[in-house]
Amino acid sequence: LLLSADYTLLGRVFLVWAEVMTARDQLQIAKETLLTVNRKLMETEKRLKAGEATIDQLGLEIARQRQRQAEVFELQTRKELAEQALADLAGPNALIPNSFTLDNAVPDRLAQITRGEIFQTIEERNPELIAARFSEQAALLEREKRNADHSATVDIYATATRGENDTAVYIKDEK
Repeated sequence: LLLSADYTLLGRVFLVWAEVMTARDQLQIAKETLLTVNRKLMETEKRLKAGEATIDQLGLEIARQRQRQAEVFELQTRKELAEQALADLAGPNALIPNSFTLDNAVPDRLAQITRGEIFQTIEERNPELIAARFSEQAALLEREKRNADHSATVDIYATATRGENDTAVYIKDEK
């Protein structure tokens, strides 16, 4: 169960990381496109003042600028949500490389850490794995409780009387 959860988590972390990288790249492209549209809008305004462009052309450039601004805002939100999802999965102090190259695939500061230590840290700190362990413990306790209902129990009752004939009676009751 825990090994399956490990691999599932690793896959989810990779997919969310890929989403973060995609969102960052798309945001950068959208920002550059917005700068281009802003330059073109300024040129159209200058051409309008010089009488070389129409008000309709200026309106189209303003609409393009607003569309690109909305795209930048949307992609900024998408990037932030992806980064938050990655932080939720990998932890708030996780290193998020800016791109995937051989240099940052294994950062220098992690060179001394073994694979076992990485898995141990993930198992200790990941909320999904902690929840899986608690679920497993709860299931084991529930099984023990259920098995206890079917186990034999012994009830012993004793009475003692003191009188002319000192007698004691013991009754043994087994289920």
